[in-house]
Amino acid sequence: MSTPRELAEENMKLSALYAQDDELFALILERRAAIWATIREKTTSDKAADRQYEMMQDGIDEMKLRHKLKRYEKQMSANRLMLEVLSGEARNLM
Repeated sequence: MSTPRELAEENMKLSALYAQDDELFALILERRAAIWATIREKTTSDKAADRQYEMMQDGIDEMKLRHKLKRYEKQMSANRLMLEVLSGEARNLM
């Protein structure tokens, strides 16, 4: 079990990683608009354009980053919950 300080430090590290990866995610989304529009001109539907984009490296990276960001969010949430539990336990001990 981690100490409150360790949990807080881990949350700080996760927050920094989240911010860094979120910047990459934003850049990919900026490029997506232009790439997707070009793909859409050559396809018959939005869904077909989405599928082609998802097979490109930017599409793959976008999916990976989306899942990575969710993983960071869930880990930070779990850490916050554990901090609350430890804080409540500390108050009850006094």
